[in-house]
Amino acid sequence: MPRRRRVLAGAGLGLASALAGCTRGLRSNDVPGGVVLSNDRAEGVAVRLRALAADDRDGEVSTPEGDADGETVLADRTYPVGPDSRETVRDLFPGPGLFRVEARVDRATAADTLRLYRTLGGGLGVDTAFVTVTTDGVEVAATDRG
Repeated sequence: MPRRRRVLAGAGLGLASALAGCTRGLRSNDVPGGVVLSNDRAEGVAVRLRALAADDRDGEVSTPEGDADGETVLADRTYPVGPDSRETVRDLFPGPGLFRVEARVDRATAADTLRLYRTLGGGLGVDTAFVTVTTDGVEVAATDRG
């Protein structure tokens, strides 16, 4: 009997460990490779998003010419977000790599870094950037920092 119990205990431990690792991609990652814009204000806002190439040792990000500040801007777009609503942006980043995403609303600015990988289905995945507009300003958080 001890052998059977050891086998069952080992199988249970292995299953629990596997599930803990496999569910990582399901945690708060609503738009893999994209941005979730949430507006907690009672009025609509315009969110300016910039995707910048971050220092990537793997060389995954192609770098076009930089802007006046010397930063490599890969995308610079403005998105309207209605009052108390949520929007998704799936095409801000040009491909896999390490990026800095900046959000600006009014005069408030926030930023974070995220890493995107090529997925088996051909899309981008692993990380999502969450941009939250509050009455105090704007916040940016990535699900998995590069």
